[in-house]
Amino acid sequence: MVSVISKENFLASLIGSSVAFSRLSLYRASLLLWFRFSHASASRVRNDTLFLVGRTHSNSFAVGEALPRSYLGGESIELVTRVLIEELNENQRAYLTVPLATLQSRRETLLDMRGGLGTVCALELCFIDGALREDGTDLTSINEALRTFPKTSITLPFCSLWWVSRFATWSKRWCPCDVKAKVTGDFEYDAAILKRLTTVLRQDQDVRIDLNGALRLDAASSYLERLATSFPRLKWIEEPLHVEDRKLLPVLSSRFKERFILCADESAVRQKDLNLLKPLGSSGAVNVRVGKHGGILESVRFAGEARASGLQLQVGSLVGETAVLTGAGALVASQIDDVRYLEVGHSPRLLKRSPVTSRVRNSGWRLEFQEKPGGLAGDVNLKWLKRHGELLWESSWK
Repeated sequence: MVSVISKENFLASLIGSSVAFSRLSLYRASLLLWFRFSHASASRVRNDTLFLVGRTHSNSFAVGEALPRSYLGGESIELVTRVLIEELNENQRAYLTVPLATLQSRRETLLDMRGGLGTVCALELCFIDGALREDGTDLTSINEALRTFPKTSITLPFCSLWWVSRFATWSKRWCPCDVKAKVTGDFEYDAAILKRLTTVLRQDQDVRIDLNGALRLDAASSYLERLATSFPRLKWIEEPLHVEDRKLLPVLSSRFKERFILCADESAVRQKDLNLLKPLGSSGAVNVRVGKHGGILESVRFAGEARASGLQLQVGSLVGETAVLTGAGALVASQIDDVRYLEVGHSPRLLKRSPVTSRVRNSGWRLEFQEKPGGLAGDVNLKWLKRHGELLWESSWK
């Protein structure tokens, strides 16, 4: 029997789904990127990813994903691994027999813990993926909601000016979508990048920048003043302040309230972080990412509270996430109104190999679920995961 998820019954359908497992296994795998992806907070050529794989009683496989990053939520992969294994050991029987109900009862406790965001994310995505597969849920029914969104945006990492020019020319001709550039905080260098982009790209292609916490308050203020003068087309600045000055974002916003929208990303992870951002109102924004907030339900709740506070919304993804997190991001996006920028769908293409295939594609640079079997993602290549990943834990209860 095929069930249908719509915008109206989405959350109730997921929470009320029933699935049970005969086995749960936790793997850690290192996934290579096609190129080095760098920004002010990190530089990487591979992702260390946690996969929670469940085997249902009908012998189908479900998979959840966690992609912890210390600069994003303060959770290392080692910390999340420890917390997740402890949680599985303590509640093994319950997670096998009534996983979603058990997670609902444990959710708030886990989210209050360091390591809890990644733990909840892996558990929730695995259980929801399993429920969608078991029910044969038709996810194409939410494509109508996704078609109302802007075209998906592309993020440009640190790269040479030659590559910036090549990218801008290609984008103008073949992919006239919005562009976000990772920048350094060095104004002269960043200005050269912005000049290339704003000169080549079409006027209807928004250009914005992401500083990834590169600047202290005074330096950021001076940097934004020069931007305001030199690039009138630029309106959106993401995460300008260094981690030690993040609480001062309202101060920086008050100086440029009529000129720039300041978007919080690394500084907007948990619900409590919104209290600092609420004074920004419509001159502020948050980047909502499933892997950052601890799963689908928490992301939807975070976005709802942010929007109710007047903040603008961007729905993003983690660099090099697999199709599991991307599918979850598409579901979250379908539940949110008034999204300004959508950055979901491209990240799995950055991986050389992945143990899962995607159900999400960009059709005409608009996000949609494909009509093929699966859950959040498509096929699960368990043989590849066993060969290239490390088995960290496996259920022992029968």
